[in-house]
Amino acid sequence: MVLAWGDVTCSSSREGKPTTQRGGCGHQTIPDATTIVSDAINFSNRDGDNVSNANIGLSGVTDKSGQPGVQAAHSSSQCAHDEQLRSDSQMDSSLDPALLFPNPTFSLGLTQEAQGVPPNNTNPSADTVEEGGGEEHVGATIEEARLACRKSKRRKVPTKSLMGEYECDKGFLNRTRKAVTDAIYKGGNIDYAAKFAALMDKMKTPFQISTQRGNIQSTELYQVVERATQLSAEVVDVLMFHTSTLFRSQSSPNQQPSYVFMDTQFVYHFTTLYTKFSKVSKKDSFKFTGNVVDMLLQLPSHADALRFYFPFNLDKKYWVAICVDCSSWSVTVLDYNNDIRTDYMMNKEVRPIALMFPYLLKQVGRQLGSRGCKVMAIERLRTIPQQNAVTQLAVASVLFIQAHAVGGVDACKCITPDVLDSHVERLVVTLYETNVGPL
Repeated sequence: MVLAWGDVTCSSSREGKPTTQRGGCGHQTIPDATTIVSDAINFSNRDGDNVSNANIGLSGVTDKSGQPGVQAAHSSSQCAHDEQLRSDSQMDSSLDPALLFPNPTFSLGLTQEAQGVPPNNTNPSADTVEEGGGEEHVGATIEEARLACRKSKRRKVPTKSLMGEYECDKGFLNRTRKAVTDAIYKGGNIDYAAKFAALMDKMKTPFQISTQRGNIQSTELYQVVERATQLSAEVVDVLMFHTSTLFRSQSSPNQQPSYVFMDTQFVYHFTTLYTKFSKVSKKDSFKFTGNVVDMLLQLPSHADALRFYFPFNLDKKYWVAICVDCSSWSVTVLDYNNDIRTDYMMNKEVRPIALMFPYLLKQVGRQLGSRGCKVMAIERLRTIPQQNAVTQLAVASVLFIQAHAVGGVDACKCITPDVLDSHVERLVVTLYETNVGPL
């Protein structure tokens, strides 16, 4: 075959004779069927080791005319084709055979790095055990792979927003109740049921209990036990004074408690000042009345107290417990019946306390720090037990104050309606024994 510029000789598709076709600018070669098949086979095998073996026998291939195929006759064209295949193989060496596109030389940081996964060989062969150094070596390798895995630093405890409020079984509640009552009262093996029975016998004869805060008649004490009618503010004040006495007796002489208990008189005089307070443009210049300031200054450990507890009477028939917490800078409402007042109505009732209490603390000399006289947040607890009877709310508010001072919200969950009677029995028994004598 003669190769010249503009002339390319090839086999005819029918007769096997060379055919030359001239173009406008030169001659164009038309490859025959044998060359096409050879190129296809060489292209499919270009990633193999035998790239140079381009002269493949085509004796079993038949062209369109039905004649057997022949081997490629032009060695010079075949050599040129082999050189082209080698250059293509070198150019494709940077390609990933599985992906058919170049591997990136940078990372976007969107994927995790490959981590070593221990082989899942449940029954390794003898050769594997010998090469790996035995089963101990395999176990050590698996353990190292586990330690190499990245561990999350997130908390594994679900939040309340995901899980909701938890419920405790009766056994846990009973143990918690015992711990709360032991913290409030003296504890020990005291048969309060027997003492309460003796007190009920004494109530058959009229008597009076005198305290520093006021007096309570035997008939009023019986109303506390029965809770068939609303308790008066005077009776609630006696119960609050008794609560303060109980906690002072349990505290250490060298360590003052971080909470104080106030009565309904303070709440009444304090909230009546809100009308004047709201009309003053400069709140720092407002001066609280002497009786309100004196009530606060007369409280023991008022200078270091973090929580101020007092009962709050709404409409003279609806009692709630209030906790002014200086550590969280909030006013917590302990309500035994959340259905009577909506959150909006309750916030409207408690907002005067949240607004004025910081200014009262400042007037008595408390250091408020960076918070200054910022209004306190109002929080109404939804997780404490509920009671539909309105006549139970006064005594329940006193019991909630005691429990919250000891153990916070979790301790308040122990004051369920089914054990309210037993808590009231301890309350009236200790009230009588503290001011009159043992039963």
